[in-house]
Amino acid sequence: MLAAVVLARLPVWDHFGTPLCYLQFYVTDTCRITIQEWGKEGTDPDGECVQVRMVWLDGRVYKCQFEVSDRVVDSWVCDLDGDENPEAVVVSQSFGTGVYGMLYVVTITTNGLSLIEETALVGEMDEGYEGHDSYRRAGSKKIVRLFPVRESNGRYIGRVRRIVYVLKDKQLIVSESQDISEMPADWLLDKDPQPEVESTFITE
Repeated sequence: MLAAVVLARLPVWDHFGTPLCYLQFYVTDTCRITIQEWGKEGTDPDGECVQVRMVWLDGRVYKCQFEVSDRVVDSWVCDLDGDENPEAVVVSQSFGTGVYGMLYVVTITTNGLSLIEETALVGEMDEGYEGHDSYRRAGSKKIVRLFPVRESNGRYIGRVRRIVYVLKDKQLIVSESQDISEMPADWLLDKDPQPEVESTFITE
């Protein structure tokens, strides 16, 4: 199953005249999904609002609204838990030297939409962490997070931590954590905050 994506680039305003700093549409064979954030481009928003809206062909309309302290820089739609319903994945990123990332997953439950937030790193996964997160999907069932490992003085020591998340029982679970020697060639430490022009709903 593939989805056509229509991307509305900045500047965009809603029907109240409020500027949107992120807006993207996804279409599957069962529903249309809209992900949008209210904010002002180029600023460091505090408590900005993100809304994920799913409109189904049978007339159901689900909404999930939540706050983020940073700007949304990426999103995609995939079936993370294999239940044949789409999850909306949202990635935010802070401004400044740290470029700290945050992962949000909006999933379907019996009561509508539910928000799942990435938990803080603990133990060995947190050692040497000073931001510069980068997130990508790996097929439809995994989300991969990479960041450079640094010493206490901030010096990069030539290792990159790779953390793999999966969705199990409506919770984000770390299925793998390891240090690798370098950032993969197709990844960037500081990703351009503009979203890609095209995206797909992947089920394979």
